[in-house]
Amino acid sequence: ADSPGRWLFHCHNLYHMASGMMTEVAYAGFTAGY
Repeated sequence: ADSPGRWLFHCHNLYHMASGMMTEVAYAGFTAGY
């Protein structure tokens, strides 16, 4: 990936998000600056 870091994948339907259709993907080797 050319943009390392933490990325959020989600559905815009609130019921779907509440049902678990939302996750975070973190690229290996990324160190947060905060």
